[in-house]
Amino acid sequence: QDAGHLGVLLFFLISGWVITYSFRRNTPLRFVIKRVLRLAPGMLLGLFAMWIFSRLNAWLGLPGLLGHEGDGLLDYVYSFFLTDYFADRPVVLSVTWTLVIEVMFYALIFFMMCLPSWRQAYKTLAAILLTMFVIIVWPWAFPIFLVFVLYALLGHICFLIYEQSVSKAE
Repeated sequence: QDAGHLGVLLFFLISGWVITYSFRRNTPLRFVIKRVLRLAPGMLLGLFAMWIFSRLNAWLGLPGLLGHEGDGLLDYVYSFFLTDYFADRPVVLSVTWTLVIEVMFYALIFFMMCLPSWRQAYKTLAAILLTMFVIIVWPWAFPIFLVFVLYALLGHICFLIYEQSVSKAE
């Protein structure tokens, strides 16, 4: 592949590390609240800017904006909740595909934290198996998204190994 693809893989690997670090420092509820407060304002601003610029382009008679397919209010609502890719809706902000993967990883981390008091290795294995199961059983679930989720899980594993080695050294 190319360097851009490698950069995306590294991004998700690092995200897995950082998100795991953040989650371990918060309660599950606080983690979710912080994620929503981090993502929602930017999404609202991005969607509003896209709406303004698409209207301005139409008014000026210019071609449509790159990465903007949606037009109606419902398209914007689907895009805000990052469900446009799964609901077969026009995509309002094409750059949100990375957020879809991040949110999938948030859900996996939350899933792992809600498991009974299993060892962390078993929780991580359960998350990997769940992701693989979704890739195999539901091909409509955008397997490429889930492959990137696996890279985030690899970052999660790297953090856990690092955390273990730090605690052993202390």
